Amino acid sequence: DVVCSTCGKRAEDVDHLLAPEPDGPRRDAVCDQCMAAIARDRKALKTEDLDVRCALCNRDPFESRAVYLYRAIPVCADCLDTSLGLVEREEVERYLSAF
Repeated sequence: DVVCSTCGKRAEDVDHLLAPEPDGPRRDAVCDQCMAAIARDRKALKTEDLDVRCALCNRDPFESRAVYLYRAIPVCADCLDTSLGLVEREEVERYLSAF
């Protein structure tokens, strides 16, 4: 069962979880709620450590605009954008399904 590596919530308790490829170097997953927290505090969470790699896609700070460190889990700006985009699409789908 996949759980968020930062808050421990299960997939059925959140809108979505982003996780790395199964053959990747890490097994971390991050939920949409934690991604929203990263987005809110991105300035404070940005790491200057050039050796850190995103837990989800393995990008380093040279391959992404930024890498944020949230509860010891590094997440790059690209993965954050992907998650926020999924939330926007889910909200549009919920709105349209009401008609």
